[in-house]
Amino acid sequence: MRIGRLSMALVALVGGMAIVSLVSVSVEAQGAAPPGPPWTARTAWGDPDFQGLWTNWDFTPFEASDGPVEEVDPKTGSPGGLGGGMSSIYFGPVSPRRHAVVVDPPGGKVPHRDLPKPTRAQAMRLLGDHWKYHSLWHRCITMGALNHALLDGGISGYGKAYRLMQSPGYVVIFAEMIHEARFIPVGGRPHVGQNVRLRTGDSRGRWEGRTLVVETTNFRNEGQLGGGQQTDNLRLLERFERLDEKTMKYEVTVHDPTVFTQPWVGRQFHNLDPNYVMHEYACHEGNGRFMEGALDMGRLRDAEEAAKKTTK
Repeated sequence: MRIGRLSMALVALVGGMAIVSLVSVSVEAQGAAPPGPPWTARTAWGDPDFQGLWTNWDFTPFEASDGPVEEVDPKTGSPGGLGGGMSSIYFGPVSPRRHAVVVDPPGGKVPHRDLPKPTRAQAMRLLGDHWKYHSLWHRCITMGALNHALLDGGISGYGKAYRLMQSPGYVVIFAEMIHEARFIPVGGRPHVGQNVRLRTGDSRGRWEGRTLVVETTNFRNEGQLGGGQQTDNLRLLERFERLDEKTMKYEVTVHDPTVFTQPWVGRQFHNLDPNYVMHEYACHEGNGRFMEGALDMGRLRDAEEAAKKTTK
């Protein structure tokens, strides 16, 4: 299905939504809103209004650097006051740089368990052996519950946007990357049974004041998250808090004792960007160009290795 048709279908699903008047409050780029009137925009049915097109261009590294933090221009958030990466092409808002997207543990590092994993050379070789060694993203199936637009940040790459839509009892997060949508029931519906396992998990939302809290469970033992393997023990707790008319604070706590030594927290600031254009993400399951190329190279390496053995 082309992205235009899917977008129209989603809009039809959540049609009838109304936007009430907005009350804007200033925020500090580094954290929560200062004391003052809270964000008070509401939907026609009374929920906090988070609807819009959001991006997460950001110079903040995912994990903290072992060296000194690079100084950036306070107005543009970029080194030397100049834009960079794909963000400069879109002329979209860029969040000021912070220490790291990972905010807990305080050192800004994901607390991975010391699990055996292949070296980079071994991993690259495996990609040519079989499709099962490729990620779900490589295979154009899914980028997972957090997708590319919620936590990744960065100023390069593409497909950094998502559209957030609401209807009574539901929130929809429609991501540009992999053109997938998360339909999140809000308001007390229980999770599905433990025998049901999904690649993006089973999400359930609730309102805590003006914060949308989403708990996601029932993952399949497939995919990657935070640089580690996703397992069926994964549980995510996400918090969306709209700070003012143009800024949203997104925070996720990641629980997976199989992969991580403790829960860790990532925090990202999202910017309302109504001028951004979400393009079709023409990626289909199988990813013919990438997947076929990788496997063809694997067969070439097999032939080269076989030829070496026959000449000895």
